[in-house]
Amino acid sequence: MLSILALTAAVLAQTGHAPAHSPVPQDREPAEFAVHEWGAFTSFSGPDGRVIPFRSRIAEDLPAFVHARIIGDRWLPADAQEFTREVLLAAQRMEAPVIYFHIPRPMEVRVEVSFPAGLITEVYPPVSAYTPPKLAEQAIPPGGSSVTWEKVRIVPYVCCDFLEFKNAGKSHYAHARLTEGDGVHVEHNGEKHDERFLFYGGVGNPELGVRVRALGEGRLVLDSTLPGPFNAFTIENLDGVLRFGSHQDLKPGDQVSIPKSPAKQEALETEVRDALIRAGLNRDEAFAMVATWKHQWFGEQGTRMLVILPQSLIDSALPLSITPTPDKTTRVFVSRLEVLTPERRAWLEGVVRKHESNPDAPEFWAEVKPLGRFRDAALQLVREKPVVTRKGG
Repeated sequence: MLSILALTAAVLAQTGHAPAHSPVPQDREPAEFAVHEWGAFTSFSGPDGRVIPFRSRIAEDLPAFVHARIIGDRWLPADAQEFTREVLLAAQRMEAPVIYFHIPRPMEVRVEVSFPAGLITEVYPPVSAYTPPKLAEQAIPPGGSSVTWEKVRIVPYVCCDFLEFKNAGKSHYAHARLTEGDGVHVEHNGEKHDERFLFYGGVGNPELGVRVRALGEGRLVLDSTLPGPFNAFTIENLDGVLRFGSHQDLKPGDQVSIPKSPAKQEALETEVRDALIRAGLNRDEAFAMVATWKHQWFGEQGTRMLVILPQSLIDSALPLSITPTPDKTTRVFVSRLEVLTPERRAWLEGVVRKHESNPDAPEFWAEVKPLGRFRDAALQLVREKPVVTRKGG
């Protein structure tokens, strides 16, 4: 385990670079009880904006100490063998929301998160209660799900020397610790669990009111049932060449074009961080969020739009209840709208035709590997039929 004073050195060893802000405790005395949360929803669509469910692996890329759900009433360590085989088909992957606490004094709180249109599949620290109490199958329950931490002890950042964080190894999970959020302490089944935040994740089919269409040649259209305006980013990474556009006050129906000139990832990281700060996150929290997801948002091949969602939508799609009630709760969520462009679809159709005599050839799977976790959904779109997941693929 790692003491908080040793945390910075451990993260540096894991990531190979220093954070752009200081994780060392600062002298501060919050005047109010505030809660900050960040998270993301990821979806995939064809050029016309129609969302196509994709397969998500449970507990993928998470430290072993994270707890994950499986069929029945059990929560298992994230590295359990069962999860190497478990996938869930859903329209949205709820990516690792984390809840930070900023307190004026030590306190104990009760926290409940509900996901009416989805299944919460991963948590840490362990939860006290959850619904449904038993899963008959690895599928999204008709009535949704919830998790509850009954007794969460929060202690001020500057007095956390007695807390010990479990080693997250090389997982991107550790980046979320590089903040000045106050310490979280939970006891469960006789074991003590310390962390910088409450963590959960899941899959589901919530309607978030935003979709993106790809018209070709870098042109994207944001469709939304919400009034807007939105702060958004258009991003394309093909063969290692990154291009992006930053769009403030984007309105439903607006068409934007991704600039043709290559860009530096550092510039994109800075702009996204600044947007997250404007949305309400503290500076260190915005750095932690970008550090956590930059390998996917900016480094993965493909075309996408990142849209910062209104808190009112998140409060409806993902109700959060904290007792005693915070003086202020800020929830900043990003919708990652991955889209298969007309050019990318044409490329994939060509690959499928080239291998139609032997569609399970290793050479075929190697060619479509850049599609990542959206591979099967993209192939379903092109073939217009469900794709049987290749064993081990």
